[in-house]
Amino acid sequence: MSRSSLAVPLAVVALCLLACGPRQVSAGLSESQAIETARHQAQAQSSSKVELLGVKSGSFRDFRGGATDAVAPGNKKVWAVSFSGTFQGSGGPACISRPCATPAFDHTITLILDYGTGAFIMASIDP
Repeated sequence: MSRSSLAVPLAVVALCLLACGPRQVSAGLSESQAIETARHQAQAQSSSKVELLGVKSGSFRDFRGGATDAVAPGNKKVWAVSFSGTFQGSGGPACISRPCATPAFDHTITLILDYGTGAFIMASIDP
């Protein structure tokens, strides 16, 4: 085999390695990092210790409920982390007599975080 006949196959192999080689996986928060970031935010809103219920990554559209692309693009990769806790109630009837106490209720909070940076996107509280 001559040197020139090897040049073409080697060039093809090199091109294939560049085009077909392993792709870099997009960096992001690990599951444990997402949990701790979300736990800090959830605990700041709860009057009792929060307990982890679940964590899952996926597209924002899978977790956004009624939120639109105005909050974040539907295809944005996110972490959804849910906790139980005691969160301050909002709304309700006006307080007529004093002292007025805002009721606290046990709820589930789900925090949506950017997969890559851990930045807060949104939270929802369910009864």
